[in-house]
Amino acid sequence: MRIAIIDDEPNLIKLVGHTILDYGKIHNLSIELDDFLCGEDFLTSFKADYYDIIFMDVYMPGISGVETVMKLRESDISVPVIFLTTSESHMKDALSCHAFDYLVKPATRLDFFKVLDDCTTFLGEKVTDQSKYIEFKSGASTVKLLTGQIISAVAAGHKVIISTKNNLIYEAKETFLAISDPLSECENFLKINRGIIVNMDSIEEMKDGCCLLTNGNSHMLKVRGSKEIYQAYENYRMKNA
Repeated sequence: MRIAIIDDEPNLIKLVGHTILDYGKIHNLSIELDDFLCGEDFLTSFKADYYDIIFMDVYMPGISGVETVMKLRESDISVPVIFLTTSESHMKDALSCHAFDYLVKPATRLDFFKVLDDCTTFLGEKVTDQSKYIEFKSGASTVKLLTGQIISAVAAGHKVIISTKNNLIYEAKETFLAISDPLSECENFLKINRGIIVNMDSIEEMKDGCCLLTNGNSHMLKVRGSKEIYQAYENYRMKNA
């Protein structure tokens, strides 16, 4: 596994590197590290499909981490990027460019181990649908999200409310069909009612005509066709058990 660390603080790079290598030893993973002090140097050597995971500082001299990731996404849309940021207020900017997750400095060893667990699980699944993404307008920004990061998409007037596993909520300036059609092509998404599509991996419970999601939200199943919805969910659970 090859991992890149981009940060303008050499001491932080050293600390993050040691933590990642410790994680590799504990989990019997062979890890190679590359480090860069700025986004420009990283982009000069970057090649698509070369890195398995990238840790990226948000604020650096020269181009920012967000700008760096926007540039690398032109050739590699699926590599997991974890942003290192000084404040949660920058989280939305970070995730708008298709980030896997973010850590607020100073992040703990446990924080790094948790995000590495999530990344290795994601990489190990090798599910084609997980590397797909949707793109939509939200406010003045264009957002790209991995479909695997989406919990639900719900029509609300002339917008679609998209909830993610990172606890972000986006108001997409799109029709519901523009969002639901590409999600429906993924085997883990299911339409449960008019204007509601959910990620079956994020269903906590489905009973009594209600679908409870892992983020605490619940949605009613459509009455006509509920039997087929239950069956589709059960089939998916059995297939992925």
